Amino acid sequence: MKQILVIDESPLFREYLWRKFSENAIDITLSTNGRDGLAKIRTMKPDLILLDYHISGKDCIEVLREKKVNTSIVDIPVIITASRIDPEDLVELAAYNVSKIFTKPIKIDALFGAISQLLDITFDLDASPGQVDVHINDNIIFIEISTGLNQDKLELLRFKILELMDLYRVRSPKILVMLNNTKLGKADGTKLSALFEMVMEIAVAGPQNIRALTEDAFVKTYLNGHTRFGRIAVAENITAAVEGLLGGDSGERPENSAEQIGNRLLSGEKQIGVGETVQLQFTTDCAEQETNPERLKEIIKGLKVAVVDDDFVIQELIKNAFHTLGADVSAYSNGEEYLEALKEETFNLTFLDIMMPKVDGLAVLEALQEKRIRQPMIVLSALSHRETVLRAYKLGIKSYMVKPLTPGAIFKKVIEILRANF
Repeated sequence: MKQILVIDESPLFREYLWRKFSENAIDITLSTNGRDGLAKIRTMKPDLILLDYHISGKDCIEVLREKKVNTSIVDIPVIITASRIDPEDLVELAAYNVSKIFTKPIKIDALFGAISQLLDITFDLDASPGQVDVHINDNIIFIEISTGLNQDKLELLRFKILELMDLYRVRSPKILVMLNNTKLGKADGTKLSALFEMVMEIAVAGPQNIRALTEDAFVKTYLNGHTRFGRIAVAENITAAVEGLLGGDSGERPENSAEQIGNRLLSGEKQIGVGETVQLQFTTDCAEQETNPERLKEIIKGLKVAVVDDDFVIQELIKNAFHTLGADVSAYSNGEEYLEALKEETFNLTFLDIMMPKVDGLAVLEALQEKRIRQPMIVLSALSHRETVLRAYKLGIKSYMVKPLTPGAIFKKVIEILRANF
């Protein structure tokens, strides 16, 4: 039996890997920090080490350096995972028998593929198509599934939802399951049942807190005729689905519903931006990181940040907040200046205002989409107009903050986006 040692601080990431490796008859040992991990490397001499770059105790380089001078463990292959890694760090890692480096969010199929090659083993992975995304707005869990149902991604979905619920201390969420661009049939019944069983388990208050958004005739018939899922309401457009969750089961449109929906969708305190397909991101101990200056500095130091806003106060707030932690911040007063800067600059993170002169935020999003430029982005807005929010949503932006901003809220949002595990 092959042995793998996982050294990572994320409990959910460790649990997921433990389950997956155990299912494939791999002996897995878990460690939470560099000091303990190095001790286990010496005693176990595993076949492979899966090591997070951002660990405490002894850092990643210290672990690799001590491993290199120990002849009994020097040849053990290592796979590094990292939230963010600079080019100079890549050069340093090259000297330590590192086989692969995966930046987070990790493509799980690629990770298992690398492990398969290194250990000459085969993983039982679902090869069927399917893309999964999940995020939270105002205690509503938005689950987006498109092109089909993939069993492995549905397993990841459970871990992601649990992480989000713990992060926001949500105990009784409302859930919107969006099945986009799907054409399912009887062969998908088992996976569809597993999906909604999980949703029912999470929505502890019952099916009145669940909506399904789909145009798929099979899914509608399946849910309506199911003994457990028959009370889950099915909608054909996102406005009706969201209003149903926010307005209860009366079927009446809440007064000023557009403004209410806009405010909720733009909720800065209850937002997480994922925006990835295939990869589901986890955030490790966000509450602790937010209050730990050294941890926060580790995440933010060296970041290239852009703030695109015509409000000088917002520019200065973000500049001051990030400069104190070692980030490089560039400010632009409108979208035109920012798009021009992108011809020569790249940014790790961008704060983008919606309402600006010349070229506004939505025009910037459209330009980035046209140029196929993808980067972590947080949209800033004081607006509550539903159509504006949905337009940004369709352009792939799911992480919002509402003005006025505070440094604490800004850093929490950055941690959500950049401190991802997979």
